[in-house]
Amino acid sequence: MNKQADKVPADQSEPDNRLTKKELRQIFLRYGIMTESAMSYEKMHGATWAYSYIPLGDKYYKDKPEAYKRLLTRHSVFYNTEPQTGQLVNGIVASLEEEIGMGHDIDESVPVTVKASLMGPLAGIGDSIMQGILIPTLLSIAMGLS
Repeated sequence: MNKQADKVPADQSEPDNRLTKKELRQIFLRYGIMTESAMSYEKMHGATWAYSYIPLGDKYYKDKPEAYKRLLTRHSVFYNTEPQTGQLVNGIVASLEEEIGMGHDIDESVPVTVKASLMGPLAGIGDSIMQGILIPTLLSIAMGLS
């Protein structure tokens, strides 16, 4: 399997070949809405990641089924973080995958490494803010008003 043969030539990296705002919004919303609903104990949010990157795959790998398969495979691995802060990683990975799709010299393991290295710290930050500060504060205000 030749990974270099499936890459798009770098001369197609003009601004019109970049992801549109609509495609970025689709990736963002697919992850945001489906994070907890497509969860399994084996891969946690992995299925949601693969589902989120279908618009990117449709744009860059429509005629390259092996590259499309690698995209979905590398994003269906184990991933678990707090859903709201996980969107930060989604934006970083989307930009890396866009560069890979346009044929720039970025190794396909970089997005997976970024996800793996940021999921733990962002889970700690997100859990502390959402479940340790925001929810108790809102509950105490609501209970005082009732």
